Amino acid sequence: MRFHRLALASVLVSVSARAEVKIVIDNNKPHQAMQGFGATTISLVFGAADNVPSAMRAQAIDALYGQVKLNMGNLEIEPFESPSSNVYAPANDNASPTSFGVGWNWIQSDNMVQKVVNPGAAFGFDHYWLGPVLSSGFALSWAPALRTTNYQLYLDELAEHVAAVALRWRDAYGHVPEYMQLFNEPLSGNGELSGGNLQEIIDLIKRCGDRLRSEGFETMRFVVTAEETEQKSLDDARAILADAAARKYVGAIAYHPYPYGSTYAAVPNILATSGSGTPDSAKVSLRNQLRDLGAQYGIPTMMVEVSHSEVPFDSFDNVRGRAIHIHDELTYADAVAFFGMNAMWDTTTHAQHYQGRPDPGFYSETDTIVLIDIIQNKVVISPMGRAIGHYARWITRGATRLDATSDDPLVLVTAFRDDAQGRVVIVAINNAASARTLQVSVQGLPALLGTFTGEQSIASTTWAPVNGATTDTGWSIDLPPQSVTSIAAGTPIGPDRGDDDGGGGNGGGRAGGCCEATGADGRATIALALFVVVVLRRRAARNM
Repeated sequence: MRFHRLALASVLVSVSARAEVKIVIDNNKPHQAMQGFGATTISLVFGAADNVPSAMRAQAIDALYGQVKLNMGNLEIEPFESPSSNVYAPANDNASPTSFGVGWNWIQSDNMVQKVVNPGAAFGFDHYWLGPVLSSGFALSWAPALRTTNYQLYLDELAEHVAAVALRWRDAYGHVPEYMQLFNEPLSGNGELSGGNLQEIIDLIKRCGDRLRSEGFETMRFVVTAEETEQKSLDDARAILADAAARKYVGAIAYHPYPYGSTYAAVPNILATSGSGTPDSAKVSLRNQLRDLGAQYGIPTMMVEVSHSEVPFDSFDNVRGRAIHIHDELTYADAVAFFGMNAMWDTTTHAQHYQGRPDPGFYSETDTIVLIDIIQNKVVISPMGRAIGHYARWITRGATRLDATSDDPLVLVTAFRDDAQGRVVIVAINNAASARTLQVSVQGLPALLGTFTGEQSIASTTWAPVNGATTDTGWSIDLPPQSVTSIAAGTPIGPDRGDDDGGGGNGGGRAGGCCEATGADGRATIALALFVVVVLRRRAARNM
């Protein structure tokens, strides 16, 4: 099975009798303001060796930020307190945590700015954060011994490390991200704070936060703690936020849905639960608790990593399953951000990564957003990228999720009011084996008269364009069996797709093969001229 672009007529299937599904979107019940979609971001450059040819890198950047429309990501820069002449030789810069030594290695930061951040900015990649920046592994392998001999000095040295990263990005590159991530799975999974404990995490948050403030970073806060599981992340976050001195430095509650094979890591489990109309109640409860903890302290929640779908790359189950996953994180946890695995991955890096180890195959990376197949000379948008695109291509940062109900448990709907674009957006997933017709009504907003535009994905095609008319009583939208559909009403045009022909499918139809993407930006200027913009913004001011 491969994803190919088909004519619109073949996407909008006609049947003599469709089951009608009532969808109610309620602007009087707003939820979280979205921050966006992202992934773990690595430069794919190691020292001076760029693993990706320049032309393919340009295609990948276009696919990642111009087509899928990621605007977020955690930047893996792993600085070393040793001179660049030593390449990657971890060491403490000096014996003083109050003065920076001269031997810092910023190769990976330089690579990230030059190869990813700057070119990505042209497409709207602007809401990234730094980190994880602390680990007792390779880069800070000298730190654990200090922890056992002088704990306070250890805290100060790691705070110096954090401050040095922030200062480098501000003073050398002119970037001061809103967030920083101290560690990733510190006490579980990766074990990046090996030998540590929860109190140590709290101590580090306070000491590092104090140091950042003393260096002039008045607003930067930490993403915590992104443990391996929802439960462990929740437990950590509760303890951290209960400490008032640590809480003031927390910017987001982050979590992962592992281990491998769990409900939301493995796509077959997603399809067997939420995809079959019966969400996993225990997992829903955990997300509700994360949501409520965030609401208690006014701190957003984010799902910031997932992989191992356990479904072949070319299976459309990946697209539908991850679209359901996004719906559930946004709906049950009020997550303001959803991340895949890696932003980009290439065949050279893959071979290096699995050297001497069993290789699951390059196309096992179903949850990395863009794959750069240097051997086949093609850039491929993954199923995860296609699923994320059904949301990210249609809403902008700041869009408010609205309450949306469906009277059919097999039809899942997420709705947004995007004031910046003056429109209402819905993403509808039909998990039934037969077609459905949505009857959509919107409460608390004026009638969205005019047209709707959208994109639809089924097993044989992804992001195929759809359109229709809205009336004073709502919208009527046909959904093929087991499909994902994005619809926007309020302006007469679709997303800023980056397609030269305005179409959907495989990156504007220019590339062959599964989910491939090539080509230039070709972005259109969006004209927001309808009266509904003013009405939406006025209502937004009252409801947010």
